[in-house]
Amino acid sequence: MIIANVELSADYDRLFLDALPPFIHVRAGSRRAQTLYWLMDQLVQEREDDPPGAGLLQFRLAHLMFIQILRAHFDTAEPLAAGWLRAVD
Repeated sequence: MIIANVELSADYDRLFLDALPPFIHVRAGSRRAQTLYWLMDQLVQEREDDPPGAGLLQFRLAHLMFIQILRAHFDTAEPLAAGWLRAVD
């Protein structure tokens, strides 16, 4: 199990979190799953091997995972209502 924390800008965190469900389940057969598997494998390797720059790379891999998880959610969610999150989409 991998647990991560994503820090958001204090100006927008509540708006962003209110637009998302409390949990996002990415199904193994989804189109984003393959990328997430690869990213998780890379993250685990960086943690186990701990080569120079591992901390920075883990940080970046976590960001990429977050984006892929959001994309997986938007792939299956109802169309976004008018608002700022839809503008970013």
